[in-house]
Amino acid sequence: MTRLVKWMRLLGFARGSLSRRSDRAQRMVFAGAVVASLLAIPVAADAAGGVASEPAVATFQTVAVLSEDANVPISYSEYGPVDGTKVKAKWPTPNGGSRSGDISVTANLKAGDRVPIWTDQAGNPVDGPEISTGHLMHVLFVGVLAVLGWLAGVLVCYLLVAWLLFRRRVSAWDDAWERADQDWRRTV
Repeated sequence: MTRLVKWMRLLGFARGSLSRRSDRAQRMVFAGAVVASLLAIPVAADAAGGVASEPAVATFQTVAVLSEDANVPISYSEYGPVDGTKVKAKWPTPNGGSRSGDISVTANLKAGDRVPIWTDQAGNPVDGPEISTGHLMHVLFVGVLAVLGWLAGVLVCYLLVAWLLFRRRVSAWDDAWERADQDWRRTV
């Protein structure tokens, strides 16, 4: 008997004339545990996504209206062409006011064009939301913890059902031996 066959029988996948209803029930519970384990992936993604959506630094996206034309001179660096310049623009702040100042643009734009920008709580232009290493580690930790917790719950449920089925089998064997013992005593 190969090792795979031994494991299959141990997990309740033995088929044959001696296969009991509890064996079939254990196969179904095992298949359900496998499916439930696969559900750990979307559960972890949802848990990690909830944590990841919390910004590390409060930033707000808004639209700035350019007050002047942006004639972007093309210059070259050691890495290739670089385009970009600062132009005057006006944008709303998160608290309902408005601000004006210089913002960076990377294309030839005209006065009145709308450009999306990121601002902080005070309305100052910032580079956008940045994910810190600590925040990334927190997201990964939550994802891994969600997977491990889900898998532990599935494993505990499977082992509990398998133990109950095993106890039922042992009880059935005891009853069968008791009946056999009574039959043997009558015949002797």
